[in-house]
Amino acid sequence: AAHSMEAALDFVGANESAYYCCLSPEGLKYYRQVNQVINGTGPKYEGSIPDFVKEHPQLEKQFQNEAKHCTSCGKNCATILPFCNGCNADLSNAPIQHGENA
Repeated sequence: AAHSMEAALDFVGANESAYYCCLSPEGLKYYRQVNQVINGTGPKYEGSIPDFVKEHPQLEKQFQNEAKHCTSCGKNCATILPFCNGCNADLSNAPIQHGENA
């Protein structure tokens, strides 16, 4: 038997689009939905994320993410990982890098 998200969702009468539309009555027994309010409002900020950070420099750290940079394959990995989840290289001395968290 397949152990995938598609198989699990199919079991309850849904598919990967369930997050975008709705679930079957059977699916509603297993998955909760968040009601969306559609009121015609637009975005609260019209610019880009870098523009927002420039206008609000006190929030810059909240838009950054720390990651261990694998020197073998170049993948950024979670700081808690002891080995790269791309190539399995040792990350004990991997440099910490900061990147956008958005």
